[in-house]
Amino acid sequence: MSIPDSTGTSSRRTTLIVVGVVAVAAVAAAIWYFTQPEAATVDIGNALAGTSEAPDADNTGDNTGDPTGDPTDASSTSTEGATADPAASGSEDGAAQGQVWTVSTDVVPYDFEAAEGTFVGFRIDEELSRIGSTTAVARTPAVNGELTLDGTMLTATTFTADVTEMTSDRAQRNGAIQRALDTSSNPEATFELTEPVDIGEVPPVGESVEVDATGDLTVAGTTVSTTIPIQAGLRAEDELVVTGSLADVALADFGIDGPSAPIVVSVSDAATVEFQLYLTP
Repeated sequence: MSIPDSTGTSSRRTTLIVVGVVAVAAVAAAIWYFTQPEAATVDIGNALAGTSEAPDADNTGDNTGDPTGDPTDASSTSTEGATADPAASGSEDGAAQGQVWTVSTDVVPYDFEAAEGTFVGFRIDEELSRIGSTTAVARTPAVNGELTLDGTMLTATTFTADVTEMTSDRAQRNGAIQRALDTSSNPEATFELTEPVDIGEVPPVGESVEVDATGDLTVAGTTVSTTIPIQAGLRAEDELVVTGSLADVALADFGIDGPSAPIVVSVSDAATVEFQLYLTP
């Protein structure tokens, strides 16, 4: 008659308990990680308040115009930094006349979670296994470009974002985002104004205006004509802030398949594109 090996049974039971505890802990950690508060949204009021210190005079980015003019004065905005000879600027029709403002990444330091500094990004809703509904946020601070103000007319903009630098608030999403945007073949996203915009008036420092800007938005190698509601204001006499948020941007319009991963049950077929730009004259 054999005697049952109680030691082996106990050991197996202990192992199963440990494995169960580890599995539960892993699921709990994943739920906690993916349900943390999402990064702040763009907000012109917060951007103008400027939670970071204003830069020194020699740390205001790449200035292409005369920063001594007073942008709060419409006549100054239309003449300071202007090119007297359109041909000298390389523009035969004179469209480049006016004050040119250049994107700066130095005015306010970039902070993903607080939505501070210059960046371009998107938000998209997703459903995760065992976790539920969350919102994925991704941003890149690698943005350059410029806009031209002629009086109260926004006459030109060209902005480029390096989407290879796009990262998420959850590092596990980064690879899926890069694949979905096909950044290896299309490393840049751009927006170029196609219609002049009358802002009506140049607001006082600390205040903003809201207008619609129509232009060509290019993402993942596909260009779509888009109208984006933007807000703009002066944080200081030589610091312009432009923010925008465009909801319900269909991924299919740009030939994008929603990011996928083993944990992802589903991803919305539309995203919200958002941006925040600090510019200097």
